[in-house]
Amino acid sequence: ECHGRLLQNVVGAVDPNSTIDLSSFPHYMALPDLAAFANSGFPFTRMADLSETAAILPQDADSSDYSLYLLTMGRMGASTGYPVAGVTVGTADDVDKYADKDLLIF
Repeated sequence: ECHGRLLQNVVGAVDPNSTIDLSSFPHYMALPDLAAFANSGFPFTRMADLSETAAILPQDADSSDYSLYLLTMGRMGASTGYPVAGVTVGTADDVDKYADKDLLIF
């Protein structure tokens, strides 16, 4: 039977010049990739309902801003095959509240 114990004298560090190469992983994608966003909304659509995304609209949004927002949400929903029901919508004044979200700024 193996028993572990905590050592008090163990110290580690990561060389600031070191790198990790993930390019051979099957789901690797170099980012930013504007084509992936234009075609499927990725990386925002990694959660199909956009529950980890906040859409930030202008404070004085007009019909063209709302039109762009709705068009974008529609395309993302079509891309995932799932309704964009989890997205949070706010303005620039609200950005601090969305620190845990991916921000999509219109």
